Formats: sequence, C-alpha cells, structure tokens
Amino acid sequence: MVVYVPSAAVVLRQIDLLESGLPPLSSVLFLQTVLKAVRASSAAVYARVTTLLTEGAGGLLGTANDSDSNGTPPAAYALFSNEHVAGAYVEREVGEADDAHDGRLVSAAIEYLATHWRPLHLKPLLLVEGSQAGVGKVDGSIAALVRRWSSVHPHLTELLAADEDADGGDGSGGSGAVASSGRRPPQLFADHLSEKAVRAGVRAGRLHVGTYRVSEYDVREGTVAVDLSGLGSRGKGDRTEVLIRGRAAGNRAVDGDSVVVELLPRSEWGGRSSRAVEDVGAGTGVGAEGEVDTLDDDMGHNGEGVAGGAAAVPPAPEGSGRSAKRKGAPGAAGAAVTVSVATASGTPSAAAATATIGPPAVPMAEAATVMPCAKVVAIARRNWRPYCGSLASTTSAADGDRGLFIPVNRKLPRVRIRSRRLMELAGQRLLLIMDAWPRTASLPSGHVVRELGTAGGLEAETATILLEQEINTAPFSSAALATLPPADWVVTPDHLRGRWDLRDVAIASVDPPGCTDIDDALHYREMGGGKVEVGVHIADVTAFISPGCALDVEAGVRGTTVYLVDRRIEMLPGILSGKLCSLMGNVDRLAFSALLTLDAATGRVIDSVFGRSVIHSKASLTYEAAQNRIDAARARGSPADAVDESLLGLAAMAAKLRAARIAAGALTLASPEMRFRLERETNEVTDVTTAEHRETNAMVEEFMLAANVAVAARIHATFPHVALLRRHPRPAGEMFAPLLRAAAAAGYSLDVSSSKKLSDSLDAVAAASAESDPYLNTLLRIVATRCMSQAVYFSAGSVDSAEYLHYGLASPVYTHFTSPIRRYADVIVHRLLAACIGLAPLPDALASSARMQRAAEAINDRHRAAQFAGRASGALHTKLLIKRKAVADEAARVLRVMENGVAVLVPRYGIEGVCYLSREDVEREAGDAGPPPTEWVESYDEVRDVLTLNSGRTLQVLDTVRISVVVKEVADRADRTVFSLLPLRQ
Repeated sequence: MVVYVPSAAVVLRQIDLLESGLPPLSSVLFLQTVLKAVRASSAAVYARVTTLLTEGAGGLLGTANDSDSNGTPPAAYALFSNEHVAGAYVEREVGEADDAHDGRLVSAAIEYLATHWRPLHLKPLLLVEGSQAGVGKVDGSIAALVRRWSSVHPHLTELLAADEDADGGDGSGGSGAVASSGRRPPQLFADHLSEKAVRAGVRAGRLHVGTYRVSEYDVREGTVAVDLSGLGSRGKGDRTEVLIRGRAAGNRAVDGDSVVVELLPRSEWGGRSSRAVEDVGAGTGVGAEGEVDTLDDDMGHNGEGVAGGAAAVPPAPEGSGRSAKRKGAPGAAGAAVTVSVATASGTPSAAAATATIGPPAVPMAEAATVMPCAKVVAIARRNWRPYCGSLASTTSAADGDRGLFIPVNRKLPRVRIRSRRLMELAGQRLLLIMDAWPRTASLPSGHVVRELGTAGGLEAETATILLEQEINTAPFSSAALATLPPADWVVTPDHLRGRWDLRDVAIASVDPPGCTDIDDALHYREMGGGKVEVGVHIADVTAFISPGCALDVEAGVRGTTVYLVDRRIEMLPGILSGKLCSLMGNVDRLAFSALLTLDAATGRVIDSVFGRSVIHSKASLTYEAAQNRIDAARARGSPADAVDESLLGLAAMAAKLRAARIAAGALTLASPEMRFRLERETNEVTDVTTAEHRETNAMVEEFMLAANVAVAARIHATFPHVALLRRHPRPAGEMFAPLLRAAAAAGYSLDVSSSKKLSDSLDAVAAASAESDPYLNTLLRIVATRCMSQAVYFSAGSVDSAEYLHYGLASPVYTHFTSPIRRYADVIVHRLLAACIGLAPLPDALASSARMQRAAEAINDRHRAAQFAGRASGALHTKLLIKRKAVADEAARVLRVMENGVAVLVPRYGIEGVCYLSREDVEREAGDAGPPPTEWVESYDEVRDVLTLNSGRTLQVLDTVRISVVVKEVADRADRTVFSLLPLRQ
C-alpha cells in the first residue's frame, strides 16, 4: 500500500486535489515540517488542511472505515510530527537556510517512514510538483500520478493545478507544446522583473505599485492608481490614475491584482478608449497540441514588441465591427488613429494589416487632459480567487480534454482547462481556480473545482453571484450558536438595572414592508422652552454578543447582511436578527438610545445624551402606513393618538433638519432603486417598479443621520485615535468631467467648486427642467454619484483629521451607529460608545489604531461585496423577467457616447447596457429572421462627443431614445441582454 506524502509546494498548489479524496489520494500523510511551511505561506490553505485532519475521514493505516457504495474506502488523512521523532529529525547546519533545512527534514522523514513501515508492507511516496523532481529519495510528480489515474477517475485531471513554472501555456504544465514540436513556444509577454529589481525601481521612483482595474466599457484597457507626487502631479501623495492599454502592456495582470508599473514616455501618453468592447478575440484556442498560440494585442501602445521587437498590428476585437469615421482636432491627444476593419464574425480583414498603429482615439472632452500611460512590469501580489463561469459554447468532443473557460465577469480573461468530462461540463455553471499564466501563453491556465448547476437557472446564477462576491453562506458554527440565549428569552426586571426605562414613551418603528430585522425606532416629545426631544432607539445587539466570542468572530467575518431580491444572508442568526434584537411592536426590547435635544424653530441639535434602555414600541409601521397616519392627522387637524402625535412632530423636525443640512452643503444624490414583486409560491419576479420615496422615508433618514453624526462626535472626542468613522473623500476636480459634459449636453452649466455650489447647481437644474424634462434632475444626480469615490470606514488614527470629511453629507465627522443587526461596523461603534459613557470597558481588540484599521478595511470589503451582490441579484431577476417577456419599446437615456454605440439607462427597469451601433453589430443582432436594420454609425465627432447615424440622426449624452430589450441564451458567460436602438417615431 502506498501512502502519499505531499510536499509544501503540492499542498499549496494542489489542495483541491488533496481534498477530493479520490483514489489514489485516499491515504495522505502530512508532515509537520510541511505544514509549518504551508502556514507561513497561506493561512487559508493551512486552515483547509487543519479541517481535513480534524474533520476528514480518518482511519489511515489500518483503522476500520466503511467503504462507499462502489467499494472504495473513504479518504484518510493524518499528521506525522516528524520533528519530534528520533531518526526522522536532522539538526540545522550552521548558516543553513530554512528551505534547505526543510528539504533535508522531509528527506529524513521519508527515509524513516520507509524503514519503519517495511514490515507493514507500507511505502511512503513523496509527492512533488514537476519542478521539484529529485527532492526526496522516493518521490513522484503529482502530475504524472494524475495522468496514470485519470482514465479511472476523470475528475483528477480537472482538479490538477497547472505548474506555475511551466512555459507551455497549454494548460498541461507546459509539456504539450514542447513535446509535440520539440521547440519551446514563442514568448508572448515580457518577463516580470525580479523582486530585487522591483524594490530598487520603487526606491528610485521609476516604478510604482497599485491595483489594476479593468475598464468598465473596454476590457482591453485598465487603470492603476499610483502616487506620482514626485513627478509633478497635483498635490503631495495624491494617487493618479495611469492608463494600461492593450494586453501586452497589461502583461498578464488580472483585474484586482496588485501590480508594478513603469510609466511610458510622455510622447506615448493618451486618453481612454472611445469604444465599447466586452470581449477580445485573442486567445480563442484551447491550447491543443500543434496549435499556434498568439497574442493579438489589439491596443498596441508603444511600438514595442514583447521582447523589444516590432509591435504587432492590432486586429479589431471580436464583434466590434468597423470603426466609424472620426472628426477630431489636429494635435489632439491620441491623434494617431487606429482604424481596423473586421468582418461580422470578428476576423480581421486584409485592411487591418496596413492600419496605422497609435493610441486609441478618445472623445475630445475626455482626452483634454492626457492621462499618463504605463506598462505592467511585475505582479506584486496576485488577487486570484475562485471564479465562476462556463465552458465556451464552441466546446465539442473534437477538443479532447482541453477546454476554454469563460468567466461570468467579462473583466477577466478566458482560462484554459483540462478535463476528460468536457461534454458533461458544457452548459453548466462552474467554479474555477486560476493556476498560472506563463509568459508563453496568451491565456492563463486553471482547474475546475465545482459544478454549480445549469447555466441560466435561478439557483445556479444566484450561487454564482454569491461565490463571485465571496459571500459566506455557511451555517453558523455550533460554537457560535451555543452563545445564543434561549428562544423564549424575555426582558426581565433585572435588565432594567443600569438602563433607562422608556417603555411608557410613544415609540414607533418605520420600515419597508416585510422587514423583520428592525434596527431602529423613534419618538418625539416637546420639552418646553422652544426645545424638543427626539429619541433614536437602536437594537442593543452587543447585549447579546460578548466581544471575542465565537458568534462575534463569525459576525465580524461576515461583516454585513446581504440582501438579494429573493433572500438574505444574515450577519447574525435569525433568532437575534428577526426576533430577540428586533425592535418589533408591542414587546419589551433592549435598546441603545440617543436622546437628541433640538431647537424647535431651526431643527439644530443642541445636545445629545446616550444610554442603554428598555423600550416598548407602540407600533411597527411601514413607510406607507406611517405616511397614511401623518396625512390623516393633518387632514383632521389633530392626531388620533400618541403615536400620531409623535409622527407629526418627527416629520416637522425632519424637514427642518434636512433644510439645514442642504444649506450646509449636503448633496442629494441618486441611483436607480427598484422594487420587485414576487410570485409567492415560486418566488418568481412578476414586475419591477421604481422604488417610491415618501416623506416618511426622508423622515427616518434624517434622524438616523443626526444620530450617527452625534455618536461620531462623541466617540472621536473620547477615542481620537481608534474611533471607527466613515468618510467620503472630496472628489478631485477632474472626477466631475463626465457630469460637466452631461450637463453641458443638456444646456446647463454646473459649479462643482464645493458641495454647496454643486448642490445649488443641481437644484437649479431641477427647477428649470421640472416641466420640460422631469427625469433630468434624477439622471444628473445619478451621474454625479458615479463621479465620486465610495464612502469608507477608517480608524481615526490612520489618516489626517482633514480627511475625516464626509463630502456627500457635508459633515466633518460621521459614523454608523443605527444598524447593528445588519452591519458589523455599528457593533464596533456601539462598543466604543459604551466605553465612552462608562457602561463597559473598551475591548482590547479595539484599543489599537492599526487593528481598528484592519477591521475597517475588512468591513469595507464585505460592504462592497454585499452591494455588488445586491445589484447583481436585481439585474439577474430583471433579466429573467425580460427573458419571459421581452421589452418591445421603452424609453431610455443615453449615459455615454462611444465610437461604436451608446451606453443607456432604462429607468422603467433600472437596467443599463450598450446599444452597439456599428453596421456589422446591428446586422448581426438582426439576424436572418428579423427586419433588416436601417440605422448604424456613420461618423463619430470626438470633439462634440456626438454620434451621427447614416439616417442623419445624432446621439449625445442625456438624449432620450426608444429601445427594445431582449435576452438571448448564451451558454458562455450568462444569458446576454441585447439593447437595440429603435427608429424615431414618425
């Protein structure tokens, strides 16, 4: 019997294979030395090995276990503490490096086991990666082992991670291309610089480090935000976006990677692409033996080849169609225009071979300030994670075991895989790990680890959304659940000690319909002397969760509740979020209360006190129900009860608070917000409507903001270095360029010199266009929102106090206190506030600014992921609705004009997409069945940012157009939503 002993390299790269438990890897022994090396390299992989050892099948070396239905014994895993066994340990030699000593320890352990197990007829076999051959006395390549067993267990092939040191680029660790031709494959990308060269370049200011982000509309280009302060850029320490144009310049960087870039000469700087490109035609091959792998760098940037030779001529991207005629100013940035002609299938025509190479043309308004351009010279840190997608729709049996994986995220490259089950996997949503991207391969290699279900189905697509955003959907652990109170827990007289008893106050909650996790409730009462009191009562979650307990740790990892259209993934167990913490009506509940004293005439907050309380909400109302009570009371001239009286007072004070905020420069921003109507039995979306905002929505918002500001001031005053705050960075002037262009296209001029000036400008546009174009106000506010950075949590000690500002709210200091049931940031703030007012000591984990900043960054990551997941869920359900019933004719607004089409927003459905308008595109979408198209792009004026169609019709930003929307089944990424421009009505 063979017992496999994986090396550290095998554990780190082949953990998916080891976890599978498939024969022959059904008996695996981990060495203590190996696990120490693994732990030092990857905490995540180490945790997975620990889980295998503690929760795996067990039974290695003779322990009886039941076999599965096929008679195959279950997988067994064990640990050998080789460094504590005489005969298996060797001393470190003087000056010996860790790696060298570890290698000798592994060899000694293998020799010891071989001798010790000989009477038992057991044989240890050290598993190594291909590049490690010869590490031990008895060793074997894991790739060779998989090849020997793949006919018995086909899954082994697809779980095998490609050797990252290989140059083959065929998904097989590099052997295929070399073995079939006897020649090494050509180098397609430049070598990455060594760590030593990178360090020297960064110190000298020649190289810069930042995160690579692929463009939203043209996936051939990306940006990296770097500090160019030493090169004369605006301000000191400002981060400037530099442009990476083309696949060669990207040099194997993937969206989200931390990269090292080198600026190109200023003569090669230019502007962003003016085309909408969702996919690139390069690297479509599966990497079969004998297949020539090429890099179609369709945005050549600097006249350099990969290794310093002549640049390749860029063919048009797949499906891009023929370039439009351009009108541009002489000497404009990007004046050297690439005009490439492609057939409808995306194959370059002969004309492309003689096209002029140069930076891609850009709209004049966008290129007015030339962007620095750069190339990637090294990868500082890969941000690779599991990716969802499907096999290419062109997959066939003729491909053998080589396939092409298409990620659902169009910003990611295609990935070559190996599997003997290609035809079984076709049409399925798959989860893939990216393994390697050699310099000789046009595409990276990876391996499939999981099947998610049939592509296009609701469950498989929802699973894809959650996995893409790395949302934790696992059940809470038994240790976490053990910390919960019993289901029949109630407030007792003992809970009143140290708490305000507010159970007689007319408190009520106001929330969306169907809300069960009620975080907040409000009350209003007059105090005399021109003052009023508003109570903001927040669920006291920290009364149920001790700092550092198992549930606290798991809630912190989740970071936030994730709301999808048809479900939610809770940050806290349902017994807390939907019952014991929830401030539902007519039951006693524990709360953390902020009592705000306001000037009755102006709404100014005069004072604020904080304390833990017991409340008894008199009503749990929806926004609509609360609005109906307010309207009825106003119509009667008097409130019907104490709750009505409280609601009337709250509404009046909220209006004053809002007026004061706006006067101080707070912005009213917007984003498409939709409501979905679900069929009760099937959970199928039957309609999508724009969310209705009532006076009561704004009323609740105002008091949540006021409480958050008051709490922020208090915790910052007490803990100036560790307070968890939230800031919204002031946008740099150039960030408003899209907004200024949009407003100008509609005939308006905006002042963006301050938030107050911008707010006033937007209000003026709203008043002027109220009758002629009522949606223009909302549209401009949507564009304004997208010009700004996202608000983020931070530790007060991590940035200068001048950067605390929340620009959108015009507040010098801000935090989140009001939603601890669904946001872990609020849980932290509750603990800080409790320490401020002497109710509890500050937990040690919150006493360091560095630790608080790490917590803030983790929460920011989970908050962004939850937002993306929520939006993706809305888009999925809207797509499924349109798939059942296509949109034949609907109004849309133009958000952006590009050379080959326009990006549009459809307000009725809250969806966005690109209407591709090159002649080839519109003819291809029309197909044989539909009527022939009558309109396509004739010319593109990059100075005025106007698209002219062959019919004479012109399109510019903010125009209203009529479109149709259909969903076409595509097995690759996801069913494709096609937006088509309709002719003008006669």
